[in-house]
Amino acid sequence: MNKSEPYMIVGGKNFKNKPKMVKNWVGKVSGLMPFDIENIGVPARYFYGETGGYHNPTGISTGGVSVIVKKIHQRLKEEGVMQYVKIWVKSETYAGGTSIRVYFDRASNDTIVLSEKIMDTLQYGYFDGMNDIYEYKQGESPAFTLNMNGTEIELSTKYNFVYDQPPYGTPEYDQYKKRQEPEN
Repeated sequence: MNKSEPYMIVGGKNFKNKPKMVKNWVGKVSGLMPFDIENIGVPARYFYGETGGYHNPTGISTGGVSVIVKKIHQRLKEEGVMQYVKIWVKSETYAGGTSIRVYFDRASNDTIVLSEKIMDTLQYGYFDGMNDIYEYKQGESPAFTLNMNGTEIELSTKYNFVYDQPPYGTPEYDQYKKRQEPEN
C-alpha cells in the first residue's frame, strides 16, 4: 500500500478488467483515554458521502461504528486494560434509530464498567420514559471521531447496550447458562 493513499487498493490479475476497489479505510480514533487508537482499518462499504461515496466519506454507518467499537475493545485487551475471553459486537439499524450491543464472555467487572463508559460516550442521547421522548445530550457531541485523511467523522448511535454474557444462540451462551445453574 502506498503510504500517501488513505485506503488500500485491491487488485491483481483477477481484477484486470474491473475497476479498482477500496478495501479498507485506515484512520485514527480520538477521544479514548489514555491514548488515541491509530490505524483502524474499516471496510469501505460502511462509509457514505454526498460526493464520491466511500472515496470522499462524510459519514459512517452503524455497522462501521460496530467494527470500530470491536477494534477499540480488542486494542484495550492487547494493552492489558480489559480482560475477557471473547467479545461480540452487534449493530442494528431500524426506523427508530440505531443501536450497538456488546456481549462479553467471562469479562472482569472493570472491563464491563469501562465498556459501559465507552458505549455511553458513543450514545447521543437517552429515552425519557416519563415523557415518552428521546432526549439528545445538550451541548455534547460524541467523544469519538474517526480522522480519515483530515476529515473528521463522528462515531455515534442512538442506543448502546453492554452485556456480561454471550449472546443467545451461541455455544458460549449454553456454557454460560450451565455455569449459572447451582450444583446439586
